[in-house]
Amino acid sequence: MMRPRSCAVMMAACVAGATLGDTWPIESEPFLFRFAVDQDWGGFTPIQNTHHDLSFIYHGCGNGFSHAILKVPGVLLDADTFFVPAGEASERDTSVLSSPFDFVGAEPEDDIFWVLTQNQVPGMPFLGITPENTSNSASAEIADWVPNDTRPGRDSPAPWVGFQLVEVDGPEGGQFSLFRTGTSPIPIMSTAEPEATTTGANTAYVACCSHEHYNWTFTKPGLYEITFRWTTVLELDPPDLNVDSFVDGIDLDIWLIEPTDLTCDGEADAFDLSRLMVNLMP
Repeated sequence: MMRPRSCAVMMAACVAGATLGDTWPIESEPFLFRFAVDQDWGGFTPIQNTHHDLSFIYHGCGNGFSHAILKVPGVLLDADTFFVPAGEASERDTSVLSSPFDFVGAEPEDDIFWVLTQNQVPGMPFLGITPENTSNSASAEIADWVPNDTRPGRDSPAPWVGFQLVEVDGPEGGQFSLFRTGTSPIPIMSTAEPEATTTGANTAYVACCSHEHYNWTFTKPGLYEITFRWTTVLELDPPDLNVDSFVDGIDLDIWLIEPTDLTCDGEADAFDLSRLMVNLMP
């Protein structure tokens, strides 16, 4: 799991063809959030049926990301100790799922599915996604860029942050999806039909310093460990500290920024290559 400033570097890497002054795509390590559908999860604490956000924190100066559950107003909960419950209040009859909702993945024999709704409803968590906990100075490093998202308003440059689905470990036959309700459903993530999502890559894009709410759906009762990662693009120029290294069989030129280099002046401490985390965007 990612922890704030837990390793020598999360990223500021020389991507192929990039030079000083270019923007720098970066991504977090994968991390998971736990969802318990129609049951408890022993050893973990359920969040309350109030407003919570899955929170992205970029630490600035290339020092990487961490994640938490943000309990509004402003309390950060350790995502490693809490889970998100979807209980009786979130049950819905599958008869409401017409063909535009095929991405939800409910099977003909399923009578019900579960949804944490994008609008606040008594008896269930009101769950959003946010990069709001990133400081103003760190937010200023995020470049204005256009994501691969067909939704209106996503086709303009802004400091976008991507929230990407990596994998779902859940009950047999269980499907997960994330969507927005409009004149028709707008699928953002889907394990049943990932190609039907707005990006084709199971990614929600949220502008830095804002937050959004979605419908979170599950087709089977049980425990879901859902792994995500954060992605964004930096304007930050890496300092003039170049190291030739050999990591996982790939020769890399890596511009290193240590967690102690909080002023971005390029003065980095000695580092241990065995602790290096390299996350190159394709």
